[in-house]
Amino acid sequence: MGLGRLLLISLLVISISSLLSYFITPDIIKLIYTVKYQSYGKPELGYFIAVLESLIQGLKDARIIIIVAATSLLAGFLYLKNNSWIAGFSTYIILLILLLIFYYRFFNGFNIPDAPLLIINILFTATIGGVSSSIPGVAVYYRRRRGLENVQTVEYTETATTCPECGVKYDSKPLICVKCGLKLNQTSNIELESDDNCAK
Repeated sequence: MGLGRLLLISLLVISISSLLSYFITPDIIKLIYTVKYQSYGKPELGYFIAVLESLIQGLKDARIIIIVAATSLLAGFLYLKNNSWIAGFSTYIILLILLLIFYYRFFNGFNIPDAPLLIINILFTATIGGVSSSIPGVAVYYRRRRGLENVQTVEYTETATTCPECGVKYDSKPLICVKCGLKLNQTSNIELESDDNCAK
């Protein structure tokens, strides 16, 4: 269930990232398409892969980095776990896998353009995704931790007792103060006896 949810979130984030890239950075996509895919004779497929590749090849452009960071933050909110960084990181690793499948299936001789640079860019993109998507998980973790600390403080406060007579503090709720003998528990039926008659 967790893996399936992670996969669906990753595909959704890739789709949103691609749409944003298509509308926000058309110049980068057109450049990638013209340089790498225009000669392959499959314009629709080539342009589609140029859209995907723009997310990792256009990292020098601030617009692409903003798109990656924003959509990874969305992935973190959708996954919302302490390790939500996995959502952003895996999204762009899956993007790499999709690109490799398209290269292998549709382009001559499994020709990966600029393979070393592609791997470096995808790792950098995945790192940005991981860092951005970790923000919701970290926020939830500290919020839960703070809530737990508040609960522990309340529990300690409820069980702590201070003698109003002599000021001695107790971690529990004793019936009487061992220092001054004041009855602390008003519901108790225990009555203090004199020193010369401790037991009857």
